[in-house]
Amino acid sequence: MVQPRRSEIVLMRRSVVLSGCAHVALLLAVLLGLPSPVPPEPPPPPTVEMEFTSDSGGMPHKADKPASRPAPAPAPVPQEAPPAPTPPEKAPPEEAPPPPPPPPP
Repeated sequence: MVQPRRSEIVLMRRSVVLSGCAHVALLLAVLLGLPSPVPPEPPPPPTVEMEFTSDSGGMPHKADKPASRPAPAPAPVPQEAPPAPTPPEKAPPEEAPPPPPPPPP
């Protein structure tokens, strides 16, 4: 591979520095030039009027007749659980096959 000349190296360094400065300047111009959006003010909460005193000044109102008692909940129906799985029985260990005969001489 041929080594670049000294003048080419200097020119390349200047180009890289100039390109970096141009990119930084462009980035700053874009960031500073963009207007920051101002969120709109939320609307004021609606006013609510509450009256805590009654006109009659007596006890609070109650129903004319009390509510009937609710019916009792039905008893749960017992369900039989499925039988627990049993572990498989271990098979007796098999004997290893005999080794192959030695090769003939």
